[in-house]
Amino acid sequence: MFDNVAHPGLKALLAFEATRHQVPMEYRETDAFPPPSTPFVPRVEVLAYCGGEVGGLSIALPGGSTAYDGPLAAACGLLDEEIRVGDVLVGGITGNRIVLRLSLEALFHQADPPSDATLDPTTPTVNLAHQVFDAIMGKALSQAVQSVRAHDWRTEADTYTQMKLTIMDRSTREWREELSRNERNIDEKTWEIMGLVTRNERLREALSGFQDATRMAHRRRAVEEHGEMVKMLGAGAIHNLHCNDGQVDFETDRVTIDYDDYDYVLGPFRVEMNLAESAVRITGLPGAPKVDGYYHPHVASGGTPCLGNMAPIIAKTMGAGDVVGAIGTVLEFLRSYNHGNGYVDLMRWNPDYEDDDDKHESCFDNSSCHDCVVCSDSDCPYRDGCEHRCWENHDRQDCIDCGDCGYRDTAIQQCREEHEDTPWACTECSSSCSYAGDISECHDSHNGGRCGDCPLTDCVRHPRDDKENDDATEAEAPAA
Repeated sequence: MFDNVAHPGLKALLAFEATRHQVPMEYRETDAFPPPSTPFVPRVEVLAYCGGEVGGLSIALPGGSTAYDGPLAAACGLLDEEIRVGDVLVGGITGNRIVLRLSLEALFHQADPPSDATLDPTTPTVNLAHQVFDAIMGKALSQAVQSVRAHDWRTEADTYTQMKLTIMDRSTREWREELSRNERNIDEKTWEIMGLVTRNERLREALSGFQDATRMAHRRRAVEEHGEMVKMLGAGAIHNLHCNDGQVDFETDRVTIDYDDYDYVLGPFRVEMNLAESAVRITGLPGAPKVDGYYHPHVASGGTPCLGNMAPIIAKTMGAGDVVGAIGTVLEFLRSYNHGNGYVDLMRWNPDYEDDDDKHESCFDNSSCHDCVVCSDSDCPYRDGCEHRCWENHDRQDCIDCGDCGYRDTAIQQCREEHEDTPWACTECSSSCSYAGDISECHDSHNGGRCGDCPLTDCVRHPRDDKENDDATEAEAPAA
């Protein structure tokens, strides 16, 4: 719990107080105190100053006085109550936080006897740093503990529960409407039948899961789910949790990926989960190591994660309203790595990483994304993910006209879907796509059912009166 505390005496006292009060505690030294609007967490936080401001204090104690010389903040921000040792202002209390103008680490190290000092075993030793600690915690800790125990989690739980119920009502209404639309479209769009049927089965499964339980059961589950997230906050698994308008946002500590006998440290990250859209966005927080614009080997530079086989798991948990399960899956994703499928090789996050052959890096810096796609150098580390990088950095039309990788089929499919309601647009297109300018393909894609609505009245497939049809037939007939 206090692995970041260097002085053994200070660490022991903090651990003792946490055990005595039966409350989670965190001690950390900081060069800037957090603003009053910082989200509440269910633990006592002791924040000691270790920034660039320095000064000296003479602190009077019952067993004597001790001098402190080290980091010393001029102020601690807005306080609920000041903490004084004798007449000396050493800090204050604000809710569950104890903020100190000085560094306890520096105080305890200064109070230690010199390493070459000879102690008289018959004379009791008075550690003045311990007395300062007791004077601070004797008043402040009980008040901070009371703030933790008295925090109004019920209001937060009610707000979260109302948000979940609103999303549930909106989702069920939208799912019913989508079911109705999709049932009508299945007969018209034969080439989309399998995709629509699969989507409908998922919608029915999700809708059934909500309808099988009473509204009271949903409310109880939402309260329990919020309590689980509070536990995750208290344990430090996540930080700065916000739940509002269908959006759940939180932050993580640094994460470690254990790969090939080496621990790669990435992050911290900010995770944004849109429950209504079942979408996840992950970005690096200040201080997160960045390689070629990426904070994680499996997260695009814009924040979209490449979830791989975890994608259906996260989509299902978010669609079913299991936010805690979705958070756990995202945390597991951040700690995972699949070699060969990342945007950047994980080894690039090793601070000691060195490229023995600078020609690849120089080539990459002076080449386009497309150059990497058509390059035949199989030893180049930039070959991994080059097609995806090229896809991300080019317009769809460029990919259709290129054809040097598999993303051309993806681009064509997206273009077809975009022009689903205007199939005649393909007949006027001049790109290198096989569908461009093909009247027969346009006609066959809807079995002639859209020809009457087509604005291209000069097309030979467009409905005409009897005389015009006879003329069109003669025009299409082969020469004798």
